[in-house]
Amino acid sequence: MKIIQDNNLFLSAWKTEEMLFTFQRQAPTINPMIIDNTSIPLSPQVKYLCVQINEKLRFSEHVSMVKAKTRMHAVRHFF
Repeated sequence: MKIIQDNNLFLSAWKTEEMLFTFQRQAPTINPMIIDNTSIPLSPQVKYLCVQINEKLRFSEHVSMVKAKTRMHAVRHFF
């Protein structure tokens, strides 16, 4: 984390998630990242800039969420 310290940046460990991108069927086991004595959780999917991304770089969760919001919006304005 030297680059963060060298540039006077601050990393909020409690807001941070770790994600391993892989196309392997079985993801390799990795050691958890530790920042300021806080273990960073490994997440199978994250929301980044309002887009849901999973570890296989697929957007199916995001598409489902957008479709549901679109339907809800259409029903609200139709009735």
